[in-house]
Amino acid sequence: MEDAGRRLMDEDGDRIAAEHNTGPNADPTLAEAANIQKLVRAGPSAAASATDSRKRLMRDLKAMQSAPEGISAHPHNDDLMHWKAVIFGPEDSIWEGGIFKLELHFTTEYPMSPPKVKFLTPVFHPNVYKDGNICMDIMKSQWSPVYDVSALLLSIQSLLSDPNPNSAANGEAAEMYAKQRREYELRVQDIVEKSLEAADDDDEDDDEDVGDDDEGGSGGQ
Repeated sequence: MEDAGRRLMDEDGDRIAAEHNTGPNADPTLAEAANIQKLVRAGPSAAASATDSRKRLMRDLKAMQSAPEGISAHPHNDDLMHWKAVIFGPEDSIWEGGIFKLELHFTTEYPMSPPKVKFLTPVFHPNVYKDGNICMDIMKSQWSPVYDVSALLLSIQSLLSDPNPNSAANGEAAEMYAKQRREYELRVQDIVEKSLEAADDDDEDDDEDVGDDDEGGSGGQ
């Protein structure tokens, strides 16, 4: 009977996850219920770890309210384990004026293990892979649980203007930075301009969404 009940729980949790935890219209309440069922199946230690990570992320979210200018982050679609972030290019650098979007994925091992972080905005940088993933010691061997989301984003922001070509993720960018600095700077300036254009397009899309909402509201009166 116990095995049969576990199988039913497995099937029910997988069904909820498949139906409600994917796509832009995912139901966060049902998705959370599916996650809880999976944690129950995994045992009490996994559930405790998930609780600890969520508590820590709530503290990180509160700390972001007083984060330094130039960085921002918040959970995406109320999913505490998936955040969207924005970093402004460091002042007095070739990256100044750029607006760069990132995403962060946390596991129940956080803060003992770092989140997975990648740029969503295209970036040409020695320590950023072409798919946006970042090569940085603080996200690997040098990670410490004392780092929070704010500290991580500040480190990434600093990395933009202080690359390490000896630990290259993008060989072309690393070689250009080391041997053709002027060409590298021109490439970065183009990236900065394109990031601003993308940000402007996003703002226009947001304005259109607000306009549609207003029209819908006035039509119902």
